[in-house]
Amino acid sequence: MIVLLIQWLYQYDAIGRLQDIQIERLKKPDGKIEPPDIGQYIRLGPLGTAFIASKRPRVLLIDEIDKSDIDLPNDLLNIFEEGSFEIPELSRIQQKQEHVFVFP
Repeated sequence: MIVLLIQWLYQYDAIGRLQDIQIERLKKPDGKIEPPDIGQYIRLGPLGTAFIASKRPRVLLIDEIDKSDIDLPNDLLNIFEEGSFEIPELSRIQQKQEHVFVFP
Protein backbone atom coordinates (compact mmCIF):
# COMPACT_ATOMS: atom_id res chain seq x y z
CA MET A 1 0.00 0.00 0.00
CA ILE A 2 1.42 3.36 -0.91
CA VAL A 3 2.16 6.06 1.63
CA LEU A 4 -0.46 8.46 0.26
CA LEU A 5 -3.26 5.94 0.70
CA ILE A 6 -2.17 5.23 4.27
CA GLN A 7 -2.27 8.98 5.00
CA TRP A 8 -5.81 9.09 3.65
CA LEU A 9 -6.75 6.26 6.01
CA TYR A 10 -5.01 7.40 9.20
CA GLN A 11 -2.01 9.16 10.74
CA TYR A 12 -0.05 7.76 13.67
CA ASP A 13 2.01 10.15 15.79
CA ALA A 14 4.74 7.76 16.99
CA ILE A 15 7.09 10.62 17.89
CA GLY A 16 4.45 12.29 20.06
CA ARG A 17 3.75 9.03 21.88
CA LEU A 18 7.45 8.41 22.44
CA GLN A 19 7.92 11.95 23.79
CA ASP A 20 5.02 11.54 26.20
CA ILE A 21 6.43 8.23 27.45
CA GLN A 22 9.85 9.80 28.00
CA ILE A 23 8.35 12.74 29.88
CA GLU A 24 6.38 10.39 32.14
CA ARG A 25 9.53 8.34 32.84
CA LEU A 26 11.33 11.49 33.97
CA LYS A 27 8.53 12.22 36.43
CA LYS A 28 8.75 8.79 38.09
CA PRO A 29 11.86 7.92 40.12
CA ASP A 30 11.78 4.22 39.20
CA GLY A 31 11.11 4.98 35.52
CA LYS A 32 8.30 2.42 35.34
CA ILE A 33 5.16 3.73 33.72
CA GLU A 34 2.10 2.43 31.96
CA PRO A 35 2.30 3.51 28.29
CA PRO A 36 -0.40 5.97 27.24
CA ASP A 37 -3.38 4.74 25.24
CA ILE A 38 -2.30 4.46 21.61
CA GLY A 39 -5.70 5.70 20.44
CA GLN A 40 -4.70 9.23 21.49
CA TYR A 41 -1.99 9.20 18.82
CA ILE A 42 -3.99 7.87 15.87
CA ARG A 43 -6.20 10.15 13.81
CA LEU A 44 -8.39 8.95 10.99
CA GLY A 45 -7.94 10.63 7.63
CA PRO A 46 -10.75 11.40 5.17
CA LEU A 47 -10.86 7.85 3.79
CA GLY A 48 -10.69 6.30 7.26
CA THR A 49 -13.46 8.60 8.47
CA ALA A 50 -15.65 7.47 5.56
CA PHE A 51 -15.72 3.97 7.09
CA ILE A 52 -17.23 5.16 10.39
CA ALA A 53 -20.83 4.07 10.82
CA SER A 54 -23.25 6.93 10.38
CA LYS A 55 -27.00 7.46 10.20
CA ARG A 56 -26.54 9.42 7.00
CA PRO A 57 -24.67 8.11 3.96
CA ARG A 58 -21.19 9.44 3.35
CA VAL A 59 -19.67 10.62 0.10
CA LEU A 60 -15.94 10.67 -0.53
CA LEU A 61 -14.80 12.72 -3.51
CA ILE A 62 -11.43 11.74 -4.97
CA ASP A 63 -10.42 14.28 -7.58
CA GLU A 64 -7.81 13.74 -10.32
CA ILE A 65 -7.31 10.06 -9.58
CA ASP A 66 -6.00 9.68 -13.13
CA LYS A 67 -2.95 11.75 -12.13
CA SER A 68 -2.17 9.59 -9.10
CA ASP A 69 0.17 6.65 -8.68
CA ILE A 70 -0.75 3.85 -11.06
CA ASP A 71 -1.57 1.47 -8.18
CA LEU A 72 -3.87 3.85 -6.29
CA PRO A 73 -7.15 2.89 -8.05
CA ASN A 74 -6.56 -0.81 -7.37
CA ASP A 75 -5.54 -0.16 -3.77
CA LEU A 76 -8.70 1.89 -3.24
CA LEU A 77 -10.81 -0.81 -4.86
CA ASN A 78 -9.35 -3.43 -2.52
CA ILE A 79 -10.18 -1.33 0.53
CA PHE A 80 -13.72 -0.62 -0.69
CA GLU A 81 -14.33 -4.31 -1.47
CA GLU A 82 -13.15 -5.37 1.99
CA GLY A 83 -15.16 -2.62 3.67
CA SER A 84 -12.50 -2.24 6.35
CA PHE A 85 -8.80 -1.69 6.85
CA GLU A 86 -6.23 -2.66 9.43
CA ILE A 87 -4.06 -0.24 11.35
CA PRO A 88 -0.80 -2.17 11.90
CA GLU A 89 0.13 -0.11 14.96
CA LEU A 90 -3.04 -1.33 16.67
CA SER A 91 -2.72 -4.96 15.62
CA ARG A 92 0.69 -5.17 17.33
CA ILE A 93 -0.77 -4.29 20.72
CA GLN A 94 -1.22 -7.17 23.12
CA GLN A 95 -4.82 -8.04 23.75
CA LYS A 96 -4.87 -6.38 27.18
CA GLN A 97 -7.43 -3.88 25.97
CA GLU A 98 -10.71 -4.89 24.42
CA HIS A 99 -11.25 -1.56 22.69
CA VAL A 100 -9.02 1.22 21.45
CA PHE A 101 -10.78 4.48 20.70
CA VAL A 102 -9.61 6.44 17.66
CA PHE A 103 -11.18 9.80 16.98
CA PRO A 104 -11.55 11.48 13.57
